[in-house]
Amino acid sequence: MLDLLHRYLSDHLLLTQSEIDRVSASVQCRHLDKGAMLLSFCESATFVAFVLRGCLRAYFADDDGSEHVLHFAPEGWCLTDTESFLTRKPSSLAIDAIEASDVFLFERTALHELRRDIPSVSAFYNATVERALRLLQQRVTGSLRKTAEQRYRAFIELYPGLDARIPQYQIASYIGVSPEFLSKLRGRIVRDKSRTS
Repeated sequence: MLDLLHRYLSDHLLLTQSEIDRVSASVQCRHLDKGAMLLSFCESATFVAFVLRGCLRAYFADDDGSEHVLHFAPEGWCLTDTESFLTRKPSSLAIDAIEASDVFLFERTALHELRRDIPSVSAFYNATVERALRLLQQRVTGSLRKTAEQRYRAFIELYPGLDARIPQYQIASYIGVSPEFLSKLRGRIVRDKSRTS
């Protein structure tokens, strides 16, 4: 897995070989089978997970056990419970693998040291956080003013190809509709496409 990380770092960050070696030495490699938990409710999120292969999801649960997907993290995405990571409070989210996944975990202290000592890591982290904040704002405003179809189209645009990889009920949870409604919505979109082609 470290070869994949080296390749990713070389492709996306301007790092010297010694900096690549330092980043590699600062991470924990983890393989997760499909369904495996990375973070459970009420644990403290001490890491940021970077997905090299597969897909993770972050979700919360209502008192009745109903799950609501907040984020997906396919290849090239990072994921954590941000509030727990920053405040050290117990996590209100759980994170699991919805596909077999290979991830790198950047622990809080190691990430802080990398950001302090390697400017391009700090810039990459800042850009990742800014992107996450922008996407979260779009998700919140979209849930308040977009129709279910618009939210589904936004999901497809944000996560190209993911709709073919993950269960429909996960997507339905993400956009806030029932799986049955999503199935009808997808059917209508396909019919509309075939009429216009």
